Amino acid sequence: MHDAQRIGQMAATSRPVITISPESTVVEAAHIMLKHDVGCLLVTDDRGEVAGILSERDIVSKAVARSEDPCAVRVSQVMTADVITCMPWTTVEQARQLMAQHRVGHLPVVDDGRPVAMVSAEDVLSHQLLTAVTPLERSEFLEPLEKPEAPAGQMSPAMAAGFVA
Repeated sequence: MHDAQRIGQMAATSRPVITISPESTVVEAAHIMLKHDVGCLLVTDDRGEVAGILSERDIVSKAVARSEDPCAVRVSQVMTADVITCMPWTTVEQARQLMAQHRVGHLPVVDDGRPVAMVSAEDVLSHQLLTAVTPLERSEFLEPLEKPEAPAGQMSPAMAAGFVA
C-alpha cells in the first residue's frame, strides 16, 4: 500500500479549488456549487487566504431550515470559520485521520497560507482502495456482476429467493 503518498501528489490531479467571498450571498454560493458540481466552497479573504468553508450542510442547517432568505444571508454568517486544513506534504493516511478525527468531509490543502487543492473523503477513500490492491485484483473488482441464469421458463435459485430483479 502507498500510504506514504502525499496529499499534494494525489491532489495534483483533482479539480481546481472553487472559492467564494465571505460577502457573497448564500444563493450565489448555491449557484456556484451547482455550476461546478461541488459540495462545498472555500471562503477566501481579500488576500486569497482561507477565511472559512461553506458546505451544503451549512446552507441547509444555518439558513434554509431556519427559514432565512438565502438572497439576504451572507456566506460569512453561515460558513464554518474554524477550518481544518492540511499541507501538500501531509500523507494520505494522515489526511484520512484528520478527516475522521474532526468529522469533516472536505480538507483544504494549503501552502504558504493559500489554498492549492481541496480533498474530499471520497478522494481519500478512492485513492486508498485503488492503491490497496494490485491491478489484476482491481480488474476483478471492477468486472460487472453477472446475473445467475436459469433454463428458459425456470427461475434460478437466486431469482426464486428474490435476490435478482
